[in-house]
Amino acid sequence: MSDLSKVYRYWLARRLFMLIPAWTGAGLLATHQLFQIVNQYSMLWIHFACLCLSLFLFSLTTWLIARCFSCYFSHQKVNLAQRKRARRELAPAGLMGMVCFAVLPALSLLPATFQDISTSLPNQLLEVSRLLKKPVEPLPEKEIESTPSMEVASRSGRMKARPAPPVPVDIPMKTKSIPSETLAIETQPAYIYDFQEEEEKADPWSFSDAPNLSRLGVPDKLKPFEWMLPQIQAEFFILERTTGSITDKEQITQSLEDDLSMESAGLRINFDLPVNRDNSVIFLYRPIGFSANQTLSENSDNDLDSFLLWQRLGVLFSHRLLGYTSESKFDLALTAGIVGDSLLTSASGDVISELIRFSPYLGVELGLWQHGPAGILLNINQSFPTNASGASARITEISALLRIDFTQKFSLQLGFIGIYGQFRAYSGKMTRSGSRNEMEVNLQGPTFGLDFRF
Repeated sequence: MSDLSKVYRYWLARRLFMLIPAWTGAGLLATHQLFQIVNQYSMLWIHFACLCLSLFLFSLTTWLIARCFSCYFSHQKVNLAQRKRARRELAPAGLMGMVCFAVLPALSLLPATFQDISTSLPNQLLEVSRLLKKPVEPLPEKEIESTPSMEVASRSGRMKARPAPPVPVDIPMKTKSIPSETLAIETQPAYIYDFQEEEEKADPWSFSDAPNLSRLGVPDKLKPFEWMLPQIQAEFFILERTTGSITDKEQITQSLEDDLSMESAGLRINFDLPVNRDNSVIFLYRPIGFSANQTLSENSDNDLDSFLLWQRLGVLFSHRLLGYTSESKFDLALTAGIVGDSLLTSASGDVISELIRFSPYLGVELGLWQHGPAGILLNINQSFPTNASGASARITEISALLRIDFTQKFSLQLGFIGIYGQFRAYSGKMTRSGSRNEMEVNLQGPTFGLDFRF
């Protein structure tokens, strides 16, 4: 029964591998769209559509997660036929979570593809509208004086007669033109600069005269009340090089590259929540999956025995020492916190310990920016082994990334990452006795990431 519980534990972890990130992203996107509807007076229809779609994805992933947990907790109470039917129904759960997670970036960028007419009306149209509403002064009408009557002698006597009206003559009228506003252009005399003389006076080590960078996604240097925007970072690893070894309790060592032909890929999700202008709290989740061409334990006919899942959870605190403004060319930040590493496999024989390995974490981020939307980032992270649960992990990560800021709320990252991990097990907690090397792994490969700020 213990082996069956182990298999279902790994089965649950594989499906939650993509369902949890999709569920979290859908919930955050729905909250963001709700705030956009409350705070904006235009483009409500597109924000409402994105809100409905994100709520649908959130409800779908919530239902799938509930079904997976229900299948996991009820597998000991139902018969074999019911267990197989439940697993067959939930087989595409991981794929559905991946599809939902892939749809989230498109939903977050969808409002930016529609032009807001209320803010793009040209000033010329506003000026024409103002002139058309201006009333036109009517021209004064000239009063026609009536000609006086005069007496005329006739045979019957004198009678009063009026002279015949004058023949109408077309007289050109002068219309008063409406004064039109003119645009005054102020010109200044041109000056001739001696660039050679200026270059001789300039300090080659001073960047004070350089034009502003105007970086995106960071606060303005001259506005101290502005903070960094909360952001979600999703980074995908294609670890094309996987080397190392794994050792069971019987001291049988297998090479990940030669004996198992191990392949791996991973995902990292960071939620950066600023608490003030220079400090943030970061929530980290990073799963990495390993797949071998044979089972990890001998004489096993279970296909799941060839899979291994490495998960890392962490709560970190980041302090930005230098830069991170719209005009800074150099960024420097320090990160510290607590992380927990877990190795899960359904292989029998206790190949590795499934205890959570808690470790203190320390990281450094360096950034170099020039004119334009692109910059170079260098990340160095280290977790130190501590035997707080009967097992420990020492992890080193180094990555070099090219970051491109497209808008204030979206960035793209491309680069290369290297991960070295060493996992050890002990005979008890807070002791060094009975230690053995369980797994040593070296991972290298390209990485691709997306940053969403809201």
